Amino acid sequence: MKKQIALFMAGLMAAVSLAACGSADNPTRAAEGTVQETAASEGTVQETAASEGTVQEEGWFAETGYPIVTDTAKMPEIKVYKGIADLEPEDPNENLWMQKAAADTGVTFNWITVPNNSSAERVAMMLATNDLPDVFWGGVTREQVLQYMDAELFMPVEDLVEKYMPNLQKIFEDRPQYKAMCTAPDGHMYGFPRVEEMNGLTSTPGGVYVNQDWLDQVGLSVPATLDEWVDMLYAFKDAGDLNGNGVADEYAISWDYSEGWDNIFAWVSGCYGTPDVTNGPITAQESLTNHLFVKDNKIGYAPLEESYQKTAELFHQFYVDGILNPDSFAPATSGTSLHKQKLQQDLPMLGTFMAWGRDGNITNRDVLAAYVPQPRIQGPAGKSGYIRNTSELSTTSLGMITTACEYPELVARFVDYCYAPENSVTLNWGAEDFVYKKDENGILRWDVDENGDMIFKNDFTEFWQMREHSTIGGPNIILNEYYDTVVEYPLDAQTLYDEQVACGKKELLEEYTAVTPRVWFLSEEQAQIDQLRPQINNVVDATIQRWIIDGGADTEFEKFKQDLDGAGLQTFLQVYQTAYDRYLENMN
Repeated sequence: MKKQIALFMAGLMAAVSLAACGSADNPTRAAEGTVQETAASEGTVQETAASEGTVQEEGWFAETGYPIVTDTAKMPEIKVYKGIADLEPEDPNENLWMQKAAADTGVTFNWITVPNNSSAERVAMMLATNDLPDVFWGGVTREQVLQYMDAELFMPVEDLVEKYMPNLQKIFEDRPQYKAMCTAPDGHMYGFPRVEEMNGLTSTPGGVYVNQDWLDQVGLSVPATLDEWVDMLYAFKDAGDLNGNGVADEYAISWDYSEGWDNIFAWVSGCYGTPDVTNGPITAQESLTNHLFVKDNKIGYAPLEESYQKTAELFHQFYVDGILNPDSFAPATSGTSLHKQKLQQDLPMLGTFMAWGRDGNITNRDVLAAYVPQPRIQGPAGKSGYIRNTSELSTTSLGMITTACEYPELVARFVDYCYAPENSVTLNWGAEDFVYKKDENGILRWDVDENGDMIFKNDFTEFWQMREHSTIGGPNIILNEYYDTVVEYPLDAQTLYDEQVACGKKELLEEYTAVTPRVWFLSEEQAQIDQLRPQINNVVDATIQRWIIDGGADTEFEKFKQDLDGAGLQTFLQVYQTAYDRYLENMN
């Protein structure tokens, strides 16, 4: 199930390949030279198009309403580059979602496709050689947008949004943070976003779970304060063989430090004031904002706070007293951490832990039933819990229109079709009459049998296969208000969301503000970030493991701060603050 939930949160990031736009179907424009040549001699791409006549005058394009293309025989060739996943049709025009889109809009593209595993290399080569398609459906990174911004390979789209994209324009008005995230340092927008709001599912970590059977055995209730929580852990330790197998193989608490997604150390640190924040391992995109917090629009660093020191002292005591599983810092074996291997036994091995849901981590159903969500606990200077520094906007560079495209109006209108609520839902999660069925109220419901299990088609056996096969990915936006009005909440995510709520999710989202990782860095700023971040993380990772295992947080805290400064922390924070200030300015 965790694999399926992760797929709900991850984007179907497609990439695409193309050449320039003139064709025999459009002899007038083809005869007048490429867009790059014309723009160089006559002004901007938009000015050139205006001087040569509008698409409306050519008699096949509708500025509003559907279809977009009123005479498909006159539609010029639009070349779109796209990376193809294993289960997608080789020609995206044969995709179930695209077939419906073509029927609604009259738009078909000349797709040039490359397998996903070689797409990044192909995109890099096309950009380097200026061998441009009309559109990159996906595959262009934000770093590449910055790299080639001055080369004018990508067309600014903010004017297109205002004139041809009412769906996206309305979303930007209601969610100004998304427009700010899409605005590059030069004030322009390049490409279009993907947003997957799920009532903040990914904005907080997974739940904390406690073994109710063990609580019953030691005569305690689910703790409400830090003192009660610590007493519970020691009661689990002192009781001994709580799983009844005759072996002292239980641990009161365990943790997978290297994973970084669900961090019970950070969860506890909120009891002492400012909570720590981790968003994933160093290899994850979101890890850029590990340990950052924001207060009064100023970026801070949690390991500098007293709460970090006090939590380290507490966890050192847990380690010394045999409360904390010593494998919490062990490397993974066979792809699974030793911590997670404890959860996959046929008997309960842990008193409490934190994870991205019980399902998918605990494999034995009887063991799973023993664990219940742990609400936040009150400490001396705050309550447990933290939010993740993440964004429900996953990318800003889909549907990238290049300066080779002579018909950006058409592309903009088609992308805006993608942003219609129902179209975004099916583009993101799967086609109607394949993944979804509409009920009597017109709401998209998962196509399930009488037991509530998804009905798989085409010999597929998992949801992600159905999703990958039936959509083309690309620009789409799912908003919280779509649930129960346009679509039902994702099946496999509902249980996790309910557990997060039981653990205090809604309160956390009201209490804290995330430091968005979707800020734009100038090239020189990105270079500084890339240089400094590994140095800083090395200091933090080495120190916290030593403090928990060997101690020293009480005597080495000032030296730890000095080591961070020596690694460039203050420069890192200053650079991030500058980029964050630009983001706030764009939002306001």
